[in-house]
Amino acid sequence: MTYKHKACGLTLCLPFPCPALPEAREDEATDVTLIEGIVPRTLEGAVAGTTGWEAAPGRFLLRAGRRAGRFLVQDGCRVVFHRSPAAEQTFVARLVADTVLVALLRQRGHLVLHAVAATGFGGAVAVAGESGAGKSTTLRALLDRGFQMLADDVVAIRLSANGRPEVLPGVARLYLTSESARRLGVSLEGLERDPFRRMKAALPTAPSMAPAPAPLNALFCLRPHAGARLTLERARGAAAFELLQSSVYGPMLASEHPALFPLAATIGGQTAIFRVKRPLKRWTAPELADAILAEQQELRA
Repeated sequence: MTYKHKACGLTLCLPFPCPALPEAREDEATDVTLIEGIVPRTLEGAVAGTTGWEAAPGRFLLRAGRRAGRFLVQDGCRVVFHRSPAAEQTFVARLVADTVLVALLRQRGHLVLHAVAATGFGGAVAVAGESGAGKSTTLRALLDRGFQMLADDVVAIRLSANGRPEVLPGVARLYLTSESARRLGVSLEGLERDPFRRMKAALPTAPSMAPAPAPLNALFCLRPHAGARLTLERARGAAAFELLQSSVYGPMLASEHPALFPLAATIGGQTAIFRVKRPLKRWTAPELADAILAEQQELRA
């Protein structure tokens, strides 16, 4: 039996269900096929890697340990999965919706950011930053202000038919810590925990999910700091391009640079990019969401 799911403009055909991904219609053309089979422990010709993964042009090997197994992602359209005897299906499905999906998107020439994204008031905004910087909390605050969700953690960008960078709708899950949920007035009781980060739980966000890609208006690069004030500063030129590069999900291979540079340059030229300093010891999610909304409205004007 096979299951069809959809995310970031791709229809995936899997041998198991992946609840984190929206279901696709059976008659939709398949972009990516995942099968279970033999996967080598090392990647021949790898040009980059760590203990958990190796990469080469058009190929990505993920060694996900006893809770999952190994994945080999090839040419943006095929995945082979070698299941560990002790594999946990929830963990396997989460990897497909996260790391495996990122590899597929990169191999297809998309720029992938470690960020969240929402659309409203004339276009999309993305908020980038390291884990724990407050991205998901800010996203929830934006949804409370009338935005629709596009993505949490993995933001895929491509050029639209008219040459504008656009953000693709991703996975309809938003993960919050108990403390963030409490401050936002959201209950996490009985909700599914993130298998990667047990302190977070998944909110059901499908009703707030954007149905189509949206043009990217602004990127906010979030950096916690020891000061007491929240500050936003628009970056331009080389500084803006540097912030964009620092927000890319994972390392970029030299072979990816020629294909991605025109897309990155277009984003840098058409998108307002901001450096955001967020106080470490003060709750600022509503304040930051209000500031982002104000910038979005000004850009629209």
